[in-house]
Amino acid sequence: MASKTRIVLDLNTRVKVIHASERDKKSVKQIMKMFNVGKTQVYEILKKKTEILKQWENCANGKIKRELKKTANENINEIVWEWFVSVKAKNHCVSGPMVQQYAKKIAQILGKTEFKASNGWLESFRKRHRIVFNELSEKNSETIEEWVAKLTSIIEEYKRENIANGDETGLFFRALPDESPCLKSEQCSERKLGEERLTVFLCGFMSGEMEKPLVIGKATKPLCFRNMDIWKLPVEWQSNKNAWMTSKIMEEWLIAFNGRMKKQNRHVLLFLDNATCHPHIELSNVRLTWFPPNTTSLPQPMNQGAIRTVKMHYRKLLMQSLLANMNHITSVSGLAATMSVLDAVIWISQAVKKLLPETVTKCFERAGFSTGEVTAGNENNEIDQQDLQNYMNDAGFNNCNADDYIDIDKDVQTEPDTMDIDALVKNIGESWKGDKEKEEEENDIVLEQEKCRVKTYEDAVNCLKELQQFALNWNDADMLYKISQAKVIAESQAAKSVTCVQKTLASLMKQ
Repeated sequence: MASKTRIVLDLNTRVKVIHASERDKKSVKQIMKMFNVGKTQVYEILKKKTEILKQWENCANGKIKRELKKTANENINEIVWEWFVSVKAKNHCVSGPMVQQYAKKIAQILGKTEFKASNGWLESFRKRHRIVFNELSEKNSETIEEWVAKLTSIIEEYKRENIANGDETGLFFRALPDESPCLKSEQCSERKLGEERLTVFLCGFMSGEMEKPLVIGKATKPLCFRNMDIWKLPVEWQSNKNAWMTSKIMEEWLIAFNGRMKKQNRHVLLFLDNATCHPHIELSNVRLTWFPPNTTSLPQPMNQGAIRTVKMHYRKLLMQSLLANMNHITSVSGLAATMSVLDAVIWISQAVKKLLPETVTKCFERAGFSTGEVTAGNENNEIDQQDLQNYMNDAGFNNCNADDYIDIDKDVQTEPDTMDIDALVKNIGESWKGDKEKEEEENDIVLEQEKCRVKTYEDAVNCLKELQQFALNWNDADMLYKISQAKVIAESQAAKSVTCVQKTLASLMKQ
């Protein structure tokens, strides 16, 4: 009698086996009959369900039948794959020789002189990841449909407040409306404006909650921060010479984020794209899940309106400042030059706080995230954008469009150029060597202490009293409340600085 051929299930079918057991409560015997497999294979699948589901969620090849074995060149393969994913995510065409060239560079850095990046290695790498070369990675509707179908399963065990997404965006923090038309036809990196930029990482939850924004500049401590503890800024501040997101910065943020979630006793699902600056690390309270590598930014919630809304509010605050100071400047460009990085981080923080929870939630829903709950409320983005347009008109930018101004830095680079192999390899080599980035001085405008008439907390209290009276005269309740808060803080600090030389309360009472 001929022996029965053993059926080996692929990854997608193994996931169905797990779902049959977990969701449908099928018995092992019923599963054996459904999938025409033996008892041993069913038990093996259920025993390894965590690893199988993780492999499936991370966009692995669903048709593979056996676990991929690690090779002697696994470290090279992993780095090349991360690079390939990032390049394809940016819709670039990648050829086999390009992959081989990149792999050879990585091997040189690792000191693996015996590695040749042969055609045999390339074919093995291609098959392992189901790669088709010489094909533009345009938006693949089938991949997106598959992702949305799988998304419901991925998030079903998590509540809205524990489902998060984070993404970077570039910000020209001093840009004015009249600079937006010329940017349409010029590369941002070729303009001086590109030097006055920051990278902002925004992370939000499906419930509408937003994390404190991470802002990356070029100077470790800009001159305008010179008397400040950067840890007390309203944003998290990081830096490198290009103001880019790097894997080191991202890893530090992820570890800190995980610590915050651990303190809150929360287990969070965080969705990230496949950029090479996003490290694949294991965390105790944050589970990283990756968007499909062969799609554009379409599935990302932060790109469904959250980032744009923050930029709209930021530019409203910038235009407000311009209008408020127009009587004290000789030119608009002169005012822009006085805007410091400190102004920028305060405006970024305020812009994120103005982001309505329902706006964030709807961004998740537009990206295919759904937990069955209905989101109520209005976003009011049209009103805010019209306010920005009115500010622009009042400032003399009548021929400029608010849409163009908001999107002026929409496509600004936020990470090293993965197509420039030499530059990327150099960056990787420096990170491995542990080289510290040199602190750079920033050409920033600083208010000199000798030019400021407020030199002590006592002076500050007196100035705030005048501002209190101003708010009362103009019947501005909101301004009065905030100034009163500031006055309490100033009085608290002034009380600490009282010395024995100064008048005491007892001496005043004797008079």
